[in-house]
Amino acid sequence: YYIVPSVYKSEMPAEKATYDSILYPTVANDQIHYFSNNHQEYWNGNVKLEIYDMMGRALRAESLEISNGIIEQTLDVKELIDGSYKFVLTHKNGNVLDTKPFIKIKE
Repeated sequence: YYIVPSVYKSEMPAEKATYDSILYPTVANDQIHYFSNNHQEYWNGNVKLEIYDMMGRALRAESLEISNGIIEQTLDVKELIDGSYKFVLTHKNGNVLDTKPFIKIKE
């Protein structure tokens, strides 16, 4: 069981804005944690957080509120079966803000 954070710089085509984000651990058994520190006012508001399996099926969705350009969320992934998944964050305007892969394993 390795905890390896994935840190990416993402470029948003609408504003050409960059932001830092992290999803950890990338190999998880019970929880994943997501943090994005984006001080762009443009992204404030409602976002949708979704988890997809590798077949492209949405398994989970929740709405979040971005305040001051910061998102910090912990997600319970215990109910997922072992496998590879994709975390997707979408703004209310439809723009995909971030995607991150992770693997779910048993303890």
